This record gives sequence, C-alpha cells and structure tokens, in this order.
Amino acid sequence: MSRIDSKVAGPARERIELGKRRIRNVLRTYILANLRTLENKISDGGPTNQRIDPHVLTSAKKELTGTGELKTYPPTPKKDEIQWYYLDGTPEEDLKQRYEELEPIHRQTVDPNFTKRMGQTMEIAVSRALQERADLYSTGHYSDLHEHGDDKPYSKDEPPSLVGNLAIPGKKKLDFEIFTETAGVVG
Repeated sequence: MSRIDSKVAGPARERIELGKRRIRNVLRTYILANLRTLENKISDGGPTNQRIDPHVLTSAKKELTGTGELKTYPPTPKKDEIQWYYLDGTPEEDLKQRYEELEPIHRQTVDPNFTKRMGQTMEIAVSRALQERADLYSTGHYSDLHEHGDDKPYSKDEPPSLVGNLAIPGKKKLDFEIFTETAGVVG
C-alpha cells in the first residue's frame, strides 16, 4: 500500500477506488483524455451513485499516477501544453493518432476569441433569464443586443462594484447582481 492508501479508509477509500475504476474505464474507451474530460465524464456524467467529486478524482488520479498505471502524454509536455492522460500499456500508435485528433480541437477551444464569445453567449442567456423575472431586481445587462448581429461582440453594462457598504475587493467585477429580500445582494 502507498502512503495515500494507508491514510484513507472506509467510505472515502471506496470512493477513491470507484474513481480509479472510472478513470480506467474512460481511458479504455477514449484512449487519451485531459483532466477536464475526465472530470466531465466522471464527476458530471454517468449514474448519480458513480459520480466522483473532483477532489476525490484528484486523489484517484494521483494514486494511479504514483503506481505508474496512469501516464501523461506527451511524456515531457512543453510549458504551454496541457497534460493528457492514458493507461500504461496503450500502444504508442494509438496514442499518437488520438493526440493528433484531440490536440487541435483543444487548441481551438482555448483560443481567447472562442472563449470570450462563448462566455458572452452564456452571460447573455443569464441576462435574458434575469430580465424575464419580474420579481427580481438585478444589475448587469447587454444594452445593444438588438443593434447588430452576432458577427461582433456585444456591449455589457457591468454592475457596480460598491452597493451600500458592500464592496468587491480589488479590481474584480461581478457579471450580475441580484437583490432579494431574503438573501440581500447576490452576485
């Protein structure tokens, strides 16, 4: 048993073991996966009783890596490269082929132009949902949604960073603020 194994027992150990089984199953199916994919498949997806919280999944990943059962690809990633995980014994040609399929897709999804537009799309959905609620008072909205098409970014009116005696520290900003009788100000 590793040092980690000896410190965790009972239900927590069972969850880690389930996390390890789920990692193995995902990688048998997908060959190669980054941490976000593993979390999506294991923490967010699958049968409810088999979902593993991300912190437990991290422990499972560390144990599998510690025993050499879980490896990273490429073996020595460059500074700006993401780590991809695979099971020891996976044929090199399968890894290379899967990496060549996944890496360009991943690179496109982390492109700042894509992430900014995707983030704005989600914020617009939240803004519209808040505007439909007549029982809520909220701040933060998009003022030019009907002025142009989706070919360029929209302008957002940010909520204030100071409400009464409540201030957001530093230069941080909230996307929206909601004012309720029971909870007060919610960001």
